[in-house]
Amino acid sequence: MTGCGLKNTTYTELSPNFIPVNRYDKSVSLYTTGVTVVEENFYNEFEKALVDAIQKTGMFRAVTKDMADIHISAFIVNATYPFMGLSFDAKIEIAWIVKKGDAIVYRRSIITSSQQTRSGLMAADRLRSAINGAIRENIRLALTDISRLKL
Repeated sequence: MTGCGLKNTTYTELSPNFIPVNRYDKSVSLYTTGVTVVEENFYNEFEKALVDAIQKTGMFRAVTKDMADIHISAFIVNATYPFMGLSFDAKIEIAWIVKKGDAIVYRRSIITSSQQTRSGLMAADRLRSAINGAIRENIRLALTDISRLKL
């Protein structure tokens, strides 16, 4: 969607508000990848949104690149959305894996959707808003679920 006069997605548009069930005195590392969603730099912003959500809630003691106690991987498996229309429905599937050491302690695929119908926005802006809403909700559901684990 870049090149259409649109600004790129920023992590603040993807970072959800949520309250974790548990907070952990452990470090966590994050890895994000998957299918091409909308723009080149998207996965950097996706990872920053995860870092932001974890840090602002204090879910983990620290987010680090190396030698973490817990590893969270998020893989965008599928992204479906229309290219035209008055209403934009985006559906996103993200596979989440949490490892503690070498053991997988959580594995779940979460599908979320978001609809954007505001008539004042350009079609491309409505599409981006719908995609971001689906991803934000997916992150919220996954981190809330992960916060229920006994880590």
